[in-house]
Amino acid sequence: MNETVRLVARRELTERIHERSFLISTGITLAIVVVVLVLPALLGFGGPNEYTVALAKIVDLRSGENPHQLAAFYAESSARPRPPARTRGTSR
Repeated sequence: MNETVRLVARRELTERIHERSFLISTGITLAIVVVVLVLPALLGFGGPNEYTVALAKIVDLRSGENPHQLAAFYAESSARPRPPARTRGTSR
């Protein structure tokens, strides 16, 4: 009987420790989210709400499953990377 009480008490203490550590880690995570996301927006350090990005069409593409649907590969117009390599079996 004494062994049973000891095992039940140990399990209860373990559950309380896990619950408390979960609450502490959740609180820390919430504080980090508030500091990183909410606080800068409230203080006006959020930056602009809109960005303009200049893109240039590099190559026309077609889908393998739906070749009738058009697609294209775009990149920033300041950087002209090589188009993606075609894989074997891709139709033009």
